[in-house]
Amino acid sequence: SHKSAMQVSNKLGALLTAVTVAVLVSSCLANAHNAILGGWSQMKQSDMDSDVFRECLDAAAAEYNARLASSDGDSSVKATVGRVSQAQQQVVSGMKYKFKASMTVPGCDSCEDRSCEFVVWYRAWMQQRAKVLSVNC
Repeated sequence: SHKSAMQVSNKLGALLTAVTVAVLVSSCLANAHNAILGGWSQMKQSDMDSDVFRECLDAAAAEYNARLASSDGDSSVKATVGRVSQAQQQVVSGMKYKFKASMTVPGCDSCEDRSCEFVVWYRAWMQQRAKVLSVNC
């Protein structure tokens, strides 16, 4: 009787452990499509509409224009960020944003839009909060 009670107790303990593991695994899998810890995750429209992301877009445009001016010597042409696609974010010390954007020159009908990919590192506590890490056009 004592032996069978211990067997039942062991089986219940094993079952409880199996159920706990199953719940944890399913919870992790359910969240895995949203964000991988330390990995890139897709941005929601509400994230893309935030003041922080807007500041990153402004930094990307400023860096793009600085590179354009240094390559052709004309600093009067100012491109702006047009349509943004494939925006992702990554939690680091601060937040990294990676996105593709069409760079457009307002009022210039002969200028073609350029598709560029930017990586911007945002750290709210730094003097230069939005730092452009890369520009690939």
